Amino acid sequence: QDPEYSRHVSMGWNYRMPELCSAVALAQTENMDALVAIRQDAAGLFLDAMSGFEDILKPQKTPPGATNSYWTLAAALNTKRISWQEFRNQFLVNGGHGFYAAWQLTYLEPMFANLELLGREKFISRANLEKYKKGACPVAEDLQPRLVQFKTNYWDLNEAREQAEILSKTLAGIARS
Repeated sequence: QDPEYSRHVSMGWNYRMPELCSAVALAQTENMDALVAIRQDAAGLFLDAMSGFEDILKPQKTPPGATNSYWTLAAALNTKRISWQEFRNQFLVNGGHGFYAAWQLTYLEPMFANLELLGREKFISRANLEKYKKGACPVAEDLQPRLVQFKTNYWDLNEAREQAEILSKTLAGIARS
């Protein structure tokens, strides 16, 4: 997934969750602590792999007193050193499974630019849309294309350990270049 990829071409408005999905989600709450622990353990392996390479890949911070469930582990790539695409390619060449990019900022997605809002266009007038152009949120716009998100839902921590080692190898190679 490239950070420049436009994902949302039109708005969707289906808020109903099927009963089966609700039942599965409810049952999984009994396993919540174990499921979150797996993600935290996997994230810990990736954080260890990034240690010492913060000039290339700076991991997200968890504020003191907060607990991170690590849906993914996000890190900011120093794109002055290596492009997002080059970093991803090197990670893949080394055996990595790949990782996610951050979605485009919502107001830069095609559905807003083209007002493809399924009849709800009245919620954003053309005049208000003019406020949401590139440059509206410069810090977010700088960060979004540099974000790398590693998956943490490894049910086998040996696989996560292997991916963390590949990340470490990738970062060491970049540091030497």
